[in-house]
Amino acid sequence: MVLSRILYMITLLMFLAMNGHLMVLETLIMSFQTLPIGIGTFNPDAFILLARYAGTIFASGMLLALPLVGSLLTINLALGILNRSAPQLTVFNIGFPTSLIVGLILMMVLMTDISRFLQRLFTQGLGFLQSLIETMAPLT
Repeated sequence: MVLSRILYMITLLMFLAMNGHLMVLETLIMSFQTLPIGIGTFNPDAFILLARYAGTIFASGMLLALPLVGSLLTINLALGILNRSAPQLTVFNIGFPTSLIVGLILMMVLMTDISRFLQRLFTQGLGFLQSLIETMAPLT
């Protein structure tokens, strides 16, 4: 939970540092030109495009979280086995600080490449948003 909040804050700060908020506003302004107010219907192909992009969103989230989740799952599994084999040890006193320290160390390792990953992800997402708005324009 703590590591997910740290990762969320870092991602938000990277989005603001890459001027993502300005690109979102630019896309919003462009959407009023492409899709004027009072339009009757949308092109149904846009919703198919949106459903196909959902797989990309899921895969990107898995690529971002999998190193941390896999490592922390392995640590929790080892601590569970330790708890079963030696019940005298209080694994709760050892487990929480261990998983937190290992998580922070893995976050430091992850920080070396996260900026390129997030920049590519934001660029790809905003490009998709623009293409989705253009696809939603009704056929005339």
